[in-house]
Amino acid sequence: MNRKLFGKNLAVVLFLLGAGVVASCSEKIVGNPQKVAKEYIEAVQKGDFLALYHLNRSTARQSKYILSSDVGDVKKADAENLARAKAGYDSVEPGFHPGSQWGEKYLFPASAKVVIGKPRNPQLAAKDTFGDNYEKGNTVIVIVSASYPSAEQAPEYHGNKLKYAEYSCMLGKIRADKSVMIYTYDENWYFNGCFINSETAQYR
Repeated sequence: MNRKLFGKNLAVVLFLLGAGVVASCSEKIVGNPQKVAKEYIEAVQKGDFLALYHLNRSTARQSKYILSSDVGDVKKADAENLARAKAGYDSVEPGFHPGSQWGEKYLFPASAKVVIGKPRNPQLAAKDTFGDNYEKGNTVIVIVSASYPSAEQAPEYHGNKLKYAEYSCMLGKIRADKSVMIYTYDENWYFNGCFINSETAQYR
């Protein structure tokens, strides 16, 4: 996920959750963001970076724009972009850093037992405050719970090893071609990062 983009989205979602205005799970959502979240986290646990590259909103968007270009060797440029992203993934530091790309690498280790919740549409506290009509269908939230049977692989939060925690994971869409709108009929979702719901944290 892009640091600037995720930071902006994180602030919006924190506001939405704090205001208690997340929509019910029954509200219609086009496509299957729950499946994408499951595939992404499974790829994290398997260390399958190529799958992550294509499912992560930031790198998928970069790849899409590179491959749709008519300038230079686009396949080579995409391969170079993949290599840069992989280097970033390999060097990411453990911890809970808002806006940090690839932080889920430490949230969902191979030993974690993960449950993927149903997607929810965020609703705004005030009408069109964040351009909800303009960007309708752009973001959903999936609650992911993780239990950590391995103390060694468990993430550390506020200086303590976690036993259990829930995360709000964001999924979003990529603009189609030169369109400035996110259309509700677009079924393609991409993973856009997670943040911990700190009140759910249980320690060892």
